[in-house]
Amino acid sequence: MFRTPLSVIVILLSFSLSFLVILPTPAFALEHWYLPVEPSFKILVVENTSNQSQDLWISGPISLPINSVPEVYYDIPAKSQVELPLLEFLEHPWIHLKANDDSPLKFKISNKERIMGQVSKGNSDHWSSQGLKSGKLHLLNTSSSAQSVHVKLNLKTTKYLMNGFSKLHLTIPQNSLIDIRGEQRLTALLEKNQDWEYLLESKEVLPLKTEKDPKAAYFLFTNDSKSQSFVMKTDSEELKEQARYQIAAPAKYPKKILIGKINKGHGGINRDWYHSNKSAWSWHMSEAVTFSDLASQECDGSPAFVDEFANTWTKSPGVVCFWSYKVFKELTLEQVQKGTNP
Repeated sequence: MFRTPLSVIVILLSFSLSFLVILPTPAFALEHWYLPVEPSFKILVVENTSNQSQDLWISGPISLPINSVPEVYYDIPAKSQVELPLLEFLEHPWIHLKANDDSPLKFKISNKERIMGQVSKGNSDHWSSQGLKSGKLHLLNTSSSAQSVHVKLNLKTTKYLMNGFSKLHLTIPQNSLIDIRGEQRLTALLEKNQDWEYLLESKEVLPLKTEKDPKAAYFLFTNDSKSQSFVMKTDSEELKEQARYQIAAPAKYPKKILIGKINKGHGGINRDWYHSNKSAWSWHMSEAVTFSDLASQECDGSPAFVDEFANTWTKSPGVVCFWSYKVFKELTLEQVQKGTNP
């Protein structure tokens, strides 16, 4: 019942093996932090509170092909605090920090004279302030795709178009309530008198504009730890049947690898169900091809990893085949649109 077309296997196994050699090390790193690049940011202070050394990767926006990512790796010793210079990243609009899942690392920004603020985790499509604010708002579009961003200050909403991997600066008047809504993920920080703070990720789930398709079925895929997820849409009766078999009897029908073509944008369907507000990804599966026991490692990864590399991944390899993700639930159209729990 779960046969993979021979042509699919041949195509997947014929991918260039060079990808496996040059793939950045933190392919499945799940912890992400973003901070803008500012002339006053001289030092990144990293604290490791654990009894084990921790991996840390630092890069600018991933705007280059995957095989030429300018990424720097650090081994942070146990029970230590280290200072890392940020000079080499000044040419980038923002900096991306990555660490392994459940990392104990903590980050602060320094101008060499004093600490200017803590670096918080945060990459969401909806941000808000807690209480009245003022200062300079910094928005980082951490996706390669352009997006419209609606910024509401008190009762006035203004729409901005942010190009991929860009940043936007806005002056916030005194005593402002802030609400920021993007089409996909971004990061929001506020600066006042050289002190920095991250806004709060709103708990409100933003609806997706999903086109009605009477033949379509929607399935939620997740890894074993439920740390990330994505949504697949299919019109194929064969794939629907196979997905439902795996949901109903996972012991009888072992986990299969879903292989599918992808495109940029969430497509009105793709969000991370385990994010705090179910934020949309910047990519979606445009065509589910097959369930398979076998797939090339070239198209393996994670939803967040594809999100980071969406600009190049949609061109090459152009498909995903996440080895560690299995079909978990079937979703209704309303659940996909509103992000309501299955």
